[in-house]
Amino acid sequence: MSPDHPPLTLYWMTCGCVRRYEELDRNQRPYRCQCIEKGCIDYRTTQCTVCGKRFEFNKRGATPVYCYDCRVSYKISTLRHVDKNNQDVDLYVCHHPNALASAARFDCVHRPACISKYNKGNFLPCLNCGQYQPGEL
Repeated sequence: MSPDHPPLTLYWMTCGCVRRYEELDRNQRPYRCQCIEKGCIDYRTTQCTVCGKRFEFNKRGATPVYCYDCRVSYKISTLRHVDKNNQDVDLYVCHHPNALASAARFDCVHRPACISKYNKGNFLPCLNCGQYQPGEL
């Protein structure tokens, strides 16, 4: 396998066929086989980039790069979902709509006092604040 090309993903269909992505009927949801039985995707397989072993994975979501054994033995971490209730999440970086509105009021003369007073987690200073006064830059 060349490092320039990702490993081949095979789609195992409920009708018994094994297809590549290009061979699926992608005009229908869920994707169907082009044979007479028109089977749906049962599961997918791909090849591990470390050991080269072909392994099975879910029919939905991204294609994994490493098999389970290689992830455990080489201690490869997987992407984990960020807890949305986490207090350390920067809402501006996450493109939260209220954070963008709060950032538009960055020139308030009271902003430093508000930030020091309410500096707790996901606080959006100056958003809908009744004391907003634009200052000079």
